[in-house]
Parts: sequence; C-alpha cells; structure tokens
Amino acid sequence: FFEVALEIFAYFIQKYFLNMNKKWNRITGITTSIKPNKKTLYLIQDILNIIPNSIFFKRKNYKFRKILLFFKKKGVKNFLVFVEKKKILCELWQVNIENKLFVHFKIKSAILKRNLESKGLKTNHIPEIMFHNFESKVGHILSFFLLNLFRNVPHFTGRQIISFYLIKNQIFIRYYRYLFSSSGKDVRVQEIGPRINLELLKIYNNISYGRIS
Repeated sequence: FFEVALEIFAYFIQKYFLNMNKKWNRITGITTSIKPNKKTLYLIQDILNIIPNSIFFKRKNYKFRKILLFFKKKGVKNFLVFVEKKKILCELWQVNIENKLFVHFKIKSAILKRNLESKGLKTNHIPEIMFHNFESKVGHILSFFLLNLFRNVPHFTGRQIISFYLIKNQIFIRYYRYLFSSSGKDVRVQEIGPRINLELLKIYNNISYGRIS
C-alpha cells in the first residue's frame, strides 16, 4: 500500500512543480484544538508572520467539519491544525484539501520568536526556501507539502532563509537572515525565529477528517 501511495504522491509532486511559475495565490488556513493555551496562540502568530496568505480561524467550540467548510469557501487549498492534549501542544496536521493528502507530525519542540536571544528582524522580503537531506521518496513528499505553504520566488536582497533539515523522520525548521561584514568577506547568520522541530508520524491519502482532533 505504501508504495502505491508513493506513486500517487509522486504524481501530485510533478503536477505542482509544473505549475510553479503560474500566478501564486494559494491561501493557507490555520486552526487549533478547542480552547488552546497561550503558547500555542503565540506560536501561531509567529507562523502567520512566516507563511504568506495565511489566515487563522479561531476554533471556539466549532466542529471540525464546519471549519473545513469555512476554509473551502475562502479558497483555502492547504491548512494546518495545531493539536493539544491536556493543554500541551503536541501534534500538527497539514492537509492538502485539493488532493486530499494528509501529513501527521509530532511537535518535538517549539521556541517562540520572543524567547530567542539576539534574534533578527523579519522584513517583507520573500525568503529563500532551502531543503537539506530530502532526497528520499518520503523526503520528496514532505518537501512537496512544505513548499506548498510558501511562495518560492525569493527576494535575495532580503538575505532571509527558511531552512528545513531532515534527519531520519525529524524535520528541523529554522528561519535566518545572513549578515555580511563591512568588508563583505565574512558572513554570519542571525536567527529570526520561531524554531520548530517536528517528527513525521504518518502520511495519509484520503482519510476521514474525523481523524483530526
């Protein structure tokens, strides 16, 4: 089954990259579990500042299907669900509505931008998106999902990079800007934040939305 799923995903990956140069107008929806804690909301604020055209839907006591209908009416093609258990942020779902593809992550750690020392300032420039060690089949699938969240036409003058590093099933996400010395010979990086570590739990093809909390 998994090999068949990989072939299906490979088709959508090819379809995505063939359409990369077309007008970029994707919208990403973001929501949470019911009654999320403050740290989760602070992290989502950081995420909204990173992902272009992203909108937050306050969960309140709405059933998940009602949120899904809202996203569809807004033209959302991808959405993220931050899941808490016992008031602790622990899981993340990324859903591609158009192709009914799902990725389920465990959130290993998340450090808010406000909690980083010597953090850099984000500008309105579109950052470069860099993937490290995503050469495997699963890596290609994950890069497809992640790249769907961003506009991959970077403004190099902004000197900003969002980096995804895959080690086994863990993804380390960092947001940097690089700084040149006055001589222009030396360069260093300054973290903008947030800093997020994810662990891949499973990739699904067309499961019930009821699986998502």
